Amino acid sequence: RETTRAFFDEHAAGFPDATREEALEFYESFLRTRVLDDWREVMAGKLGTSEYLDLTRMTATMGEFNVAHLLVEADYDIEPEIDVSTGHAIDYRAERDDGDAVLVEVTRPTPTEKRSAGTPVAAVRDTAATKSDGQLEEHGGGVVLFVDCSSFPDDEWRSVIAEKPEVPHRPAVVFRLRPSGRVEGYTKGRVPLDVRL
Repeated sequence: RETTRAFFDEHAAGFPDATREEALEFYESFLRTRVLDDWREVMAGKLGTSEYLDLTRMTATMGEFNVAHLLVEADYDIEPEIDVSTGHAIDYRAERDDGDAVLVEVTRPTPTEKRSAGTPVAAVRDTAATKSDGQLEEHGGGVVLFVDCSSFPDDEWRSVIAEKPEVPHRPAVVFRLRPSGRVEGYTKGRVPLDVRL
């Protein structure tokens, strides 16, 4: 409880240059949709089990909430923690009444001042490569990778969106979300989801 409270109070749930109140209102407004009610304990457990304030792990968890928000805003029904044959769990299954189900995996690079990668572009590439070379490679395709850059401050994100770096997985969505709900980003490959960037 204390680490989760500190994560919101002192770090605005991973949003740079945002207040506790802005972050809380954003996530509370999403949770009020009740789309994750059936998985409340699963999703809460991802965030609230650290014995210390683990910013990398906790912001990664919020990346999953951010992607859930994007999918719900685009009128998809979502289900988290989809077990697949490799023994892994993929973050989400997303589907509409008129379409096929799509599997979605989420990764979230940390800002460059908190990692060894020297540039934001390198951070995006490295983080996507780690996910692609492990879990997604074993799965063998059929998963959309979402790279959540919401931890990046404005200047770092500007360099990413200007260059639109390649990532070693197709299809992929690279995006940044703000607590106002504003989102921008780009895609690589043919993304079988109607995401609003």
